[in-house]
Amino acid sequence: MADSSKKAVSKAELEKGAFLYLGRYASSVENLRRVLNQRLVRARIRHRPVPEVARKWVDEVVAVCVARGFVDDANYACMLARSDLRQGRSRWKIQARLRQKGVGGEDIAGALDHILEDFEDAQALDMAAARVFAKRRRFGPFRTAAKEQSRENREKMIRREIASFARAGFSYEIARRFVNAKKGQELENDPEGRNFVLIRKS
Repeated sequence: MADSSKKAVSKAELEKGAFLYLGRYASSVENLRRVLNQRLVRARIRHRPVPEVARKWVDEVVAVCVARGFVDDANYACMLARSDLRQGRSRWKIQARLRQKGVGGEDIAGALDHILEDFEDAQALDMAAARVFAKRRRFGPFRTAAKEQSRENREKMIRREIASFARAGFSYEIARRFVNAKKGQELENDPEGRNFVLIRKS
């Protein structure tokens, strides 16, 4: 019996791989192209013959997936942006993740506009994301009782929390508001900007 692991890569194999991948994961056009090109790299590592035309096959398979509606960058970007927002990622992080996934600038802008529709403005959107982020990390009003009792280390703790907010792409102002909030404090709109702003459209 022939060793199938040494057979040359075929276009049918790439097409099957693309369909299997898209059956499990949503993807951008560029991300799907990367996935298929990685299959070629793995095949070479395993010493399988990879025809010169294989790169062209990748483009053709991707084109088929787009034509059949299996891949749509605009829809993918909106879906990923909304999912990231629910997980507490800032607009900056969402934008960076979409770029990493190979989504183009126009579709990224469209996705950000899409998630912004549920909020009064960009500030309100970032505040909503920051609330989720703070809750997941147990920062600010979501700290555990043990953290609240560590008075001598409070300044150091606050600096660490602000740094975490900054790495997550949130502004210093948003970070400061959250880390200085008291345990259990409600997030309310304050015209003077003293408290949190979390306005959802009715």
